[in-house]
Amino acid sequence: MLRPRNEPYQAQGFTLLELLFSLLLLSLLLSVIFPSFRTLQQSSMLKGVSDTLYTDLAYARAEATKRGTSVYVNINTTSNWCYGIKVGSACDCSVANSCQIDNATRVMNRANYPRAQLNSSLPSADLIFEGVRGMASANGTLSLSNGSQTAQIIINPTGYIQVCSSNIPGYPAC
Repeated sequence: MLRPRNEPYQAQGFTLLELLFSLLLLSLLLSVIFPSFRTLQQSSMLKGVSDTLYTDLAYARAEATKRGTSVYVNINTTSNWCYGIKVGSACDCSVANSCQIDNATRVMNRANYPRAQLNSSLPSADLIFEGVRGMASANGTLSLSNGSQTAQIIINPTGYIQVCSSNIPGYPAC
């Protein structure tokens, strides 16, 4: 549509100053949000590995009672940590195909969660769930940490397993 000649011209769009101001506000907003997002991402990763370890321990206990035989959980807490599960005899999670159940490898290691570190207060590298009642061979704590946050998986002699953390949302405090 044509404008009449006596009407003043109105520019459309943004001035350079308005564009720079918008970019400044956007960069300030991102600098505030990004660190919070990073912490949330690290927390979610640690919660994921903690939930996986908890689930695998519960699975090992359930397999022991289901099969009526001992199930071994080998826990290696070196810098290349790992854990593996095997029915009937001990295994070494750092050796390929050593920890299997029904010809399926049951191993989790640091390669799956590179920022997590696993520590153990168990007296042995092998935790054994006995086959009748699913009782554990020892009580202790497995700790998973990413440097700023820690989750603990507590195992008692009756085989009861629980997860807690003082600084990861969604877990009860330890």
